Amino acid sequence: MWNLPPRAISWTALPLFLLALLLMGLPSRAYAQVARSLAPNAQADEVFERAVDAFEAGNYDLAERRFEEAWQRYPVHLRTTAAALMQGKALYRAERYREAIEAMDRFLEAYPTSRYVESARRTRGFARTYLAAQDADARLVRLGVALPTEGEDARLARAFFNGLRLAVDEHNLNTAEPVQMVFRPTGSNRATEQALLELSREGVDAVIGPLFTEEAEVAARTAERERLPLVVPLDASEDLTAGRQWVYQVNPNITARGGLMARFAQRNLGLNTFAALAESGNDLSERMAAGFRQEALGEGGAVALYATLEPRAWSRLPDEVEAGVLASAEALYVPLVSRDAIAKVDAVLQGLTRMGLGLPSPDASAPRVRLLGDEAWHDLPMAALASEFAATYGLVFDPQDGPALQRIRSGYRALAGDDLPASLERLVITAYDTATYLMEQLTLSSDEALPDRIRRAAPFEGAGIRIHFESERVNQGLYVYRYRFGRQERLR
Repeated sequence: MWNLPPRAISWTALPLFLLALLLMGLPSRAYAQVARSLAPNAQADEVFERAVDAFEAGNYDLAERRFEEAWQRYPVHLRTTAAALMQGKALYRAERYREAIEAMDRFLEAYPTSRYVESARRTRGFARTYLAAQDADARLVRLGVALPTEGEDARLARAFFNGLRLAVDEHNLNTAEPVQMVFRPTGSNRATEQALLELSREGVDAVIGPLFTEEAEVAARTAERERLPLVVPLDASEDLTAGRQWVYQVNPNITARGGLMARFAQRNLGLNTFAALAESGNDLSERMAAGFRQEALGEGGAVALYATLEPRAWSRLPDEVEAGVLASAEALYVPLVSRDAIAKVDAVLQGLTRMGLGLPSPDASAPRVRLLGDEAWHDLPMAALASEFAATYGLVFDPQDGPALQRIRSGYRALAGDDLPASLERLVITAYDTATYLMEQLTLSSDEALPDRIRRAAPFEGAGIRIHFESERVNQGLYVYRYRFGRQERLR
């Protein structure tokens, strides 16, 4: 359960989930370095533990009184600063925002060198935001979150939650329209359905989650029945949104990715006649090629060749495909997702070169056949050869170094106590971007219902993903690159 204390946790109205966990873990970790200089106090410890029990049970008024007793009634002891800080947090949870601000002011004045100074400042900042909203009679936006807390997916869910929290914290510190997160745990189909039903009864404005396919399908069915807007961030199932009005898919499904490349080639590059080659027996490659073909034909284009190649056939491309057929197409789409994708890319480039389908002369501006690809075409070691075919490909994730990415990395470091691992970066950035996008829509002044607002929203440029539904319910956002003069350059 994410290393939580063995007590029941109230998951209702959880805007600062991990922030609370930080303090709940204090008894076992935070005082290790000062244990030698401060004396333990059994009576204070007992009061503190009873205060934590009340806090976790959601009885914040009682918790506040007990935390106050633990740090004011007894001499300085191991839990003095924790009790003082938690008193302010209990006041914040009890929505006594003015008193919470005063408590954090006292803490910062009394303990200016405490390791919890930043936590006190952040809580005070949130309290000020909510107090301003109360004074202005503003509506509190409630964002539901449905993620697993146990099992092998818990580590990924924790990283994803950190990304959500970074976005919500940043929003709440910079606007007068606060967003409150309401968390419900998933972990099984039954738990997922229950989580969505509870979030619906809680009256949340929208839900982010779950992460993976089976739970996402259960959540989608339940959300549709409850008429609850659901934004699924990672699952790329083909039919998740089919026939549904309240479900949105941030991660484009595999077929859609092929279709997006065809649409870009026709609408942005002015191409109209295509060929497509996929890896035989590779479901992902074949689905992308099928999506490309379907979209190209739907847009009024022509497909001169549509075929699959066995693994050994890629190195014999001139013998497998007639040069004249390829030459009749303006572009060849080759989605490659196998482990040896780079080797197949090289085989395609070499084969087309032998067929004379690259640049007709050194000073020519366009090849005889332009190559189109997918993520496997990114960062090719044979960039110069790829430039001979103006190879153009799409990415759904493309983080750029800049202020947003730096805020995510530094914020994650502050939350987790360590640098953001490369293996989790995509997960955290996707969470941050998804939450930021959804909060923009939730706090937008509009008479439109949220589902209509999302479908008609302008393109959103995140730290690593682009979100644009273009009247659909599957994200149509795509980054497009091409090779030119031996280098990659972003076209869109």
